[in-house]
Amino acid sequence: MALTKATYSMIDGAPVNVLDYGADDTGLTDSAAAFNLAFAASTTVYVPRGTYLVNSQINVPSSGTLFGENKTNTVIKAGTLAQNVISLPQSNYNVRIRRLGIDCNSLASQGIVSISTTFGEAAHLLIEDVEINNSVGKNINLIFMTYAVLRDVYSSNISANGFGYGLYLQNCNNCEIHGGLYYNNRLASAVLLRSSTTLFLGARFYNDSLVVSPLLMELDSSFNNSIVNCTFEPQGAANVVTNISLTGSTGVYNCTDNNFINCMFVGLTNTCTNVIAVGTANAAYKTKIQNCTFIKPTSTSSILLTNQNDTLIENCADLVNYDTPTYANVSVTNNSGNGFAIKTAINGANGLFPLTNNTSTVGNSSLKWSSVAATSFLVGTSSVTFTSDTGSPEGVLTAIVGSLYTRTNGGANTTLYVKESGTGNTGWVAK
Repeated sequence: MALTKATYSMIDGAPVNVLDYGADDTGLTDSAAAFNLAFAASTTVYVPRGTYLVNSQINVPSSGTLFGENKTNTVIKAGTLAQNVISLPQSNYNVRIRRLGIDCNSLASQGIVSISTTFGEAAHLLIEDVEINNSVGKNINLIFMTYAVLRDVYSSNISANGFGYGLYLQNCNNCEIHGGLYYNNRLASAVLLRSSTTLFLGARFYNDSLVVSPLLMELDSSFNNSIVNCTFEPQGAANVVTNISLTGSTGVYNCTDNNFINCMFVGLTNTCTNVIAVGTANAAYKTKIQNCTFIKPTSTSSILLTNQNDTLIENCADLVNYDTPTYANVSVTNNSGNGFAIKTAINGANGLFPLTNNTSTVGNSSLKWSSVAATSFLVGTSSVTFTSDTGSPEGVLTAIVGSLYTRTNGGANTTLYVKESGTGNTGWVAK
């Protein structure tokens, strides 16, 4: 039974107060030892309002809970270069970190870190209502974590001393990211998933670097990730090449079965080369990009496909002007790869729904298309024509034998015409 002086409680198992173990809430002296003494006394530690300087890491045990008043008024601040602020043991389970601000202070290597070596060794981590800033390496670093939930996390990395990942997940399974903001203006990605499976729901991703070109999200050899109702806002960088990258690693895994659904891509600069790059290195398989809107100038591209297989792009559009909305065909470039399907309008050669009549080729002998709208559809290598218009095609429409024509103002026996003879504009017979 523990006596917690700050709360005057004598309830067995009640949270202990870090102030009772010598912590300094003014941020003037080192409180790391006080945090670790508190966890030696209980698995649940409360951190009242204040700023707490730590010159070495806080060790949160398995089944431990560390919580404060709120992320604005309860701040843990790193005081030593290359330290971790909060560290979990290699085998940890049911850890809770809630209502805290964590200032890595451009000193700490990592803000919250859990490094395990096998699947199932660490599981059921909750990080909720936490603001974490300015690590030298990674704000949040999870390796071999299962069932982690990050809810309403604000991860900002503008540290001048390092690469600065906002969130780094490696070999993590069935993790969930609910809401929150992941912000970066350093060289590294705001979010990097390596060989991991995660659900992102309603999160925002942002950068504003003027001197580097950070990725907003990088999926490296990751699989079954779903990015749903998220907003991506790359701003400022004059040399942005790619905002989101899906790549595979040789000898590891392919990047497969990843989904972007109902996402918004906002404020892309004129110099952005591509927004989502699928398969820029090694193989990417079965990517789905559905119901997404790209708000950007027309001079940039939206989706680049390279070394990919079986990409589906469905119901996507470019919103060319944010203030006076004008939806345009989503721009897609296919450098190499096989079996991509597009169920929406795109610009350029080999595109669906050309901007002017009969100016684009629809598919080829190895690629099949569905739901195609065109004024004249050519079938097979002999270019049989299926088309329609008002009036009779006889003496008007040149086609080869076997072509079909439907007359939109026809009547009985004058609605369907078949080209039965000749190679010119005669030989059309009404049916």
